[in-house]
Amino acid sequence: MKKVTIQDVADASKVSKATISRYLNGQWNRMNQQTRQKIANKIEELGYIPNQQARSLKAKHNKIIGLIVADIANLYTSRLIKGIQTTLRREGYRLLIYDSSNNLKDEAESIKYILAQNVDGIILQPLSSESKQYEMLNNLDCPVILVDRQTYPLRWESITSNDFVAAQQLMNLVFQRGYKQVSVITGKIDLISSRSLRYNGILEAAKQFNAKVELDELDDEYLVQLEEIVKSSKGKHKALFATNGQLLIDIIKICKSFDIKIPEELAVVGYDDMSVGDLTTPGISAINQKPVQIGKEAAQKLIEHIGDENKSEPSVNMIDSKIVKRQSF
Repeated sequence: MKKVTIQDVADASKVSKATISRYLNGQWNRMNQQTRQKIANKIEELGYIPNQQARSLKAKHNKIIGLIVADIANLYTSRLIKGIQTTLRREGYRLLIYDSSNNLKDEAESIKYILAQNVDGIILQPLSSESKQYEMLNNLDCPVILVDRQTYPLRWESITSNDFVAAQQLMNLVFQRGYKQVSVITGKIDLISSRSLRYNGILEAAKQFNAKVELDELDDEYLVQLEEIVKSSKGKHKALFATNGQLLIDIIKICKSFDIKIPEELAVVGYDDMSVGDLTTPGISAINQKPVQIGKEAAQKLIEHIGDENKSEPSVNMIDSKIVKRQSF
């Protein structure tokens, strides 16, 4: 079989060889989305495989993106990586993934390793909400995008879900059903921006209904602590709000173990990015953050910034979450 060349891609796309070269090297400043998509389609259709080494030497880009995630075992993270990988693969980038294991020291080491790889860009799911924790990312030659979370003060563009609004909207539905108490089940709230935003959204909803909000911050080894919270909440016309999918799964398991009926004895809602709420009886009302879409958007934004010397002001781009109402309250 004849090897497909860059000239073949140019002829099929009806553009110049120089345009294909600019596309492959991420130089898209003067290239519209329609042209980029047409080239991407022809590359896939023809099965063209670029000479990565030659391109790296010529373009000073090696087409590698570094990703640092908080916890690779997390259900949300797997969907986030799926979205990032989908976009990067389409655009000809490879992905290096490092896991911080929810440890700030490991995260710092991961950042050092990523920087040593001469990557074209970095996507970071930060463990801290403080920008000073990431001083080593200032003044880099490559762009940085934060994903799922943000840091303060704003220094880097971030792609997140609409945490405050989504939590508020879901709890509005719960309070409208007459519930006057909710316990927010979360990790340490001051460490991560998304946790505090969700909690504040719940507080805002509670104000409108004169409802009581309890904050239950869990330690790393939390199952015994969570078990006591669930058991003590039974039969009090109370709701539990899980701030992530793993906590929601654990609450459902505890309710099953102790024969606590949802919603007759306890209302349960929260975040669920793997549609676990569809698999239980009754179904669990939950928020889906659309992590695949967040990942795709983060990767696309990063690619757009590669080679762009005009640095834009940091901003927070929010993807609207989906609220799925089932039968758990």
